[in-house]
Amino acid sequence: PYKNTAAMEAYPPNVELCRQTLLPLVIDFRPGDGKKPPFEDTSFDLVINRHGDFDAQEIYRILKPGGRFIFDVNSPYKLRRMDGQMYMDETEDSFCVWRTFFSERTQICTYQVDLFRLNEDESWEREFEEHRERAWTEEELRTYLTDAGFTDIVISGDMTRRPPKADEDR
Repeated sequence: PYKNTAAMEAYPPNVELCRQTLLPLVIDFRPGDGKKPPFEDTSFDLVINRHGDFDAQEIYRILKPGGRFIFDVNSPYKLRRMDGQMYMDETEDSFCVWRTFFSERTQICTYQVDLFRLNEDESWEREFEEHRERAWTEEELRTYLTDAGFTDIVISGDMTRRPPKADEDR
């Protein structure tokens, strides 16, 4: 059922997990990210990106003519509200702390993530990640996609088919 499906992942701890999970399903998995996807030109009818970090020209390159690109980004409203917030999540064998900072000058939200994993010997291993996400206005997003070659651009709010509202998160 997954004969013509491909996936990519850039975050090193997830690459091996993707290999173990996707290769038995005969999914073409490749390490990589949306800034330089490791696929040939005009490879796909549909590209879905869940993380918002992509190069629109590269995505356009790997799409077949008439292909669709679906992605999800956080709204400027949400990213501004996240400024100075701290989030925590835990399971029996992991603990994660996110700190967020939003810069009005650059329109960038920085996420600093500390991930603690419980080892078999009961010690904890700590990993640190830092991610940045731009607060795109609708006009900036349309221009970015149009400059890359996209046409028929539809921007919707909170994963619906209607136009976004000013106070929505996505």
